Amino acid sequence: MRLSIILALTPLLLVTGCAHNISNNSLALVDPTITFEILLKNPEAYRGKFVVFGGVIAAAQKTAEGTRIEIVQYDLDPRELPDTTTSSRGRFMAITPESIGRTMCRSGRLVTIAGEVDGKEVIPLQGVDYSYPMINVKELHLFKLSDEESFGVWIPYIR
Repeated sequence: MRLSIILALTPLLLVTGCAHNISNNSLALVDPTITFEILLKNPEAYRGKFVVFGGVIAAAQKTAEGTRIEIVQYDLDPRELPDTTTSSRGRFMAITPESIGRTMCRSGRLVTIAGEVDGKEVIPLQGVDYSYPMINVKELHLFKLSDEESFGVWIPYIR
């Protein structure tokens, strides 16, 4: 009896263990050839292309248009969870038309976004002009302390 229950639950555990944090709809739009390193060198060349990046929130600011989230980039694991054991290659700015509260976008929180590249913006960072790739968010996934407590925010894409 016990063995049959374990065998019946195994496929379910395998499927849920491999679930993505970004929807298949968003992943289908992504150009997998655009790495963060490539984008960082020339964001203007990839304007209009879809990407998935993630990292740690450095700062967030509400604007009249929504929320600007400054993110320290980290590589993503196979489920699009930022891997902070890797080296960051820089920072990017995620722009969302949604107003996201400070508690949700607090500094230090892990985040993964899917969105459209919108060029770059040069903004001072620790006294030096830094060229931030700008990404208009289609989908945003914020992580709490454990992956089981994470949640996503779907932002409809309008072209």
